[in-house]
Amino acid sequence: MANRQTKAIFTREFHWKRPHSPLGFGAKAKPEPQQFPEDFIQAAVKAGAATLVATDDKG
Repeated sequence: MANRQTKAIFTREFHWKRPHSPLGFGAKAKPEPQQFPEDFIQAAVKAGAATLVATDDKG
């Protein structure tokens, strides 16, 4: 689901636009986890720009 929020640590700046949508996202490299929609995080991890952070929340 594209609306689900996920956390990752970004190791470099990353920008991404959703296919067939005017929505886009961008993140700067930071040592702290950042929260973004799941599809953006997945694209960043695949591109090598971020590392997924395990969450302990249930929602």
